[in-house]
Amino acid sequence: IILTSVTTIFGLIPMAIGLGGKSPIWMPIAYTIIFGLSAATLLTLFVMPALYAITADIREVFVKHERVTQSVFEDMPLVPERADD
Repeated sequence: IILTSVTTIFGLIPMAIGLGGKSPIWMPIAYTIIFGLSAATLLTLFVMPALYAITADIREVFVKHERVTQSVFEDMPLVPERADD
């Protein structure tokens, strides 16, 4: 994700600053793509996981978790029994 975002952003920088000729149509489009891709990458990789961790911590404070004392696999044998033919 980071690699594709960075290469796209750096690839659009010459168009955004007008290297090779200024275009009144393509420069704003390049600025918009650079800003949108930068914001989306930062939000996706850093802000959303942080918000998820914060809400999980808040949920633990307000919601009482009932601990399961019995193992899920307690009734199952470790080695399956063979069916004798």
